[in-house]
Amino acid sequence: MNLNKEISSKEITQAIKAFIFSLNLYKEKINNLNVFPVPDGDTGTNMLLTIKNIDTDLDSLVDIKSLLSHLRQSSLMEARGNSGVILSQFFQGLLSSYEVNNSFTISALAESFKIAAKNTRKSLPNPVDGTMMTVYEEIADAAHNGLDESEKLEDLLKIIAYSSIISVKNTPNKLDILKEA
Repeated sequence: MNLNKEISSKEITQAIKAFIFSLNLYKEKINNLNVFPVPDGDTGTNMLLTIKNIDTDLDSLVDIKSLLSHLRQSSLMEARGNSGVILSQFFQGLLSSYEVNNSFTISALAESFKIAAKNTRKSLPNPVDGTMMTVYEEIADAAHNGLDESEKLEDLLKIIAYSSIISVKNTPNKLDILKEA
C-alpha cells in the first residue's frame, strides 16, 4: 500500500457522514453500554449530537487543513458530555497529525489515532482502562498494525472498524464494574 497517498477532503467528508449514519443507527446500543463512570445511558446520544452539529459545512471545505481545523474546532465547541469531549480528541488528533506531516496520508491517519489516544488519556483527570479511552488506544494499535495489511484506505478503515467492535466487546473484561453490569 502506498502509505504516502493523500487522503482527500472528499474522502474525509464521506467517512464522517458514514460515521454519523452509523452512530444514528447504533446510538441506543451504545447508550445501553454506558455504565461507567456514570450509568446515564447517553454516550451514543452525546457522540451523535457532537458530530451531527459539525456536519453542516463539510462539503464546502475542500482544503484539507481547513476541513480538519473545522472538525476539531466544531467538535470541541459542540461536544456533549464526556463522550463528546473524548470524541473531539479524535479530531484534534487528525489536525495534529496533519500539522506534523504537512499532509494527510494513510499513515498520517493511523498516526492520528495514536495522538488522539494519548491526548485523551492526558485530558482525563482519572483515566480508567476499559472505557472509551481504551477503545481509542486499541484502535490506534490496530491502525498502526493494519498499515502493512491494507492495499487501500478502505482496507485500513475496515481493520479499524473491526478492531473497534472487538475492543468494545472486550471492555467488560477490563473493568470489574463492567463485568457486574
